[in-house]
Amino acid sequence: MKLLAQSTATLSLAIKLRDEFAPDAPPLGTVSASLNDSTIKAFVKRATGEHLFIGLPAGKYTVRFHSTYYLEEACEVILPLPNARSPVLAVMLKPHRLYPFPSGTTLILGTVEDPDGHPVPGMHVRLTERAVGTRTGSDGKFVLYLKALTEDEVTTVVGRRLVKGNGGGHALPISLNLPNYEPKTVTVKDVEEAKTTLVSTPIVVQPM
Repeated sequence: MKLLAQSTATLSLAIKLRDEFAPDAPPLGTVSASLNDSTIKAFVKRATGEHLFIGLPAGKYTVRFHSTYYLEEACEVILPLPNARSPVLAVMLKPHRLYPFPSGTTLILGTVEDPDGHPVPGMHVRLTERAVGTRTGSDGKFVLYLKALTEDEVTTVVGRRLVKGNGGGHALPISLNLPNYEPKTVTVKDVEEAKTTLVSTPIVVQPM
């Protein structure tokens, strides 16, 4: 009687994805992960949602993530990881403007362009008075969100609950930074709690 050949595959990398908006919940929609410009695909473990890479030789890799609801992410890893018996990498996914935010979330939407009107992807966008930041997508658009505002962070003006700035007014400074572009700060006024505020005109940044 012939014995069946047995083979074992070594787990090289397990990636745990987390949703920045809802860290305790699994990411929404479908997220794909690949190594080195999509030449190596991951297996998805259904029970946990982990993305698994099997039998990779030692070396430096770039992991890329693509999805509908999150910004594209890329990170470099050197294999084997320090703990080869548990090669787990945690990656936080930032919501894209298409993310289905729950009703009542305070949002700021805008677009970043160069002087010729072309979208500027990858621009770091941050509310300078708060620990809130994101990046522009490939279309130059961004979304900033504020969760769980306290009564001290809002004030009622003519029936509208507006987010306070540090000076007590209703102007929120937003900083924009990206290598090869001049840093810029703009101000968004009258951001209303639980509503979406649209920066009506594109924010233009100057190349260096």
